[in-house]
Amino acid sequence: MKAFHLSCAAALCVTSMACAGGIAPSKELVPEATALLKSEIAAGNFTGYDCFKNEALIDPRVWRSVPATTKENITTTVAVVCYGEGQGYEATIKDARSGQRLATFSYGRYEVHPQ
Repeated sequence: MKAFHLSCAAALCVTSMACAGGIAPSKELVPEATALLKSEIAAGNFTGYDCFKNEALIDPRVWRSVPATTKENITTTVAVVCYGEGQGYEATIKDARSGQRLATFSYGRYEVHPQ
C-alpha cells in the first residue's frame, strides 16, 4: 500500500460544476480520471475495476485509512471513468478481500455503506 493520491480528484469532479447535481461529467475529465485510477492500481491501492459492472475493488486498509472526502472522491472518480467507457455515471466501491460494498455513487448521489 502506497500513498493514496485520488484526493486530488476533488479538483477533477467533486467540486466541478460539470458534475454538480448529478449532471454527467464533461468527457474532458475522463482521461485524467482514468490516469488517476490506473496510477492507484499500479500503487497497489486498487486491485482493479470493471466498468461493465461499474465497480472497483479497493484494498480495505486503504479505505479505512482515508478521510470521508477522499472516499467520495474515489467513488466519483471511478464513476467518471466508467462514464467515459460508455457506462452509466455510477460506481460501486467494494472491499477487494471480502467483496463487501463500501460506497456507491449514482448520478450525483453518494452513499457510504455500513461495514
